[in-house]
Amino acid sequence: MWEVRIVTAIRLSLACCVAALFVFAAPAARAQSDGVPLVSGAWTGKLSSVYWDQTTGGAAHPKQKFKSKLSAVIEQEGGALAITLTLDQSLPVTTSNASSIFMLSGNVGNYHLNASEDAGLNVPAMTLSGSSSKKGTKLTLKGVAASDELTHEITIKLKKVGP
Repeated sequence: MWEVRIVTAIRLSLACCVAALFVFAAPAARAQSDGVPLVSGAWTGKLSSVYWDQTTGGAAHPKQKFKSKLSAVIEQEGGALAITLTLDQSLPVTTSNASSIFMLSGNVGNYHLNASEDAGLNVPAMTLSGSSSKKGTKLTLKGVAASDELTHEITIKLKKVGP
């Protein structure tokens, strides 16, 4: 009976070793569509936001709306992105401060993109995700921006400037 247990243990060990070999030896799976479509260049569009003042305890109207036109510059290297957003009007970051320039980094591939920025001085933490048109001439991004005082639900719609 003990022989059966030893054989079973050996078989189980071999199966685990083979599975581990496949896991560690397999190359990292990446889509062949990294960087598709090319979205680098100048963009214009609109940002709209619904935000809440998290500091107001039981305020009658804690929900506010914000809208601004914006311009964007996107730099793309392969699937990696660097996005600079410049708003015409400053986005409220706290109840007393606002910011109009955001510098995000992220990725693009398979007609989807994402970008984020860590919180800093007068800059909220921001995370965006969205999609591009098949030709790469329109982008739609949705996400959140949050500071210690305000939380934004953001929608950005962009159109590429020129060819």
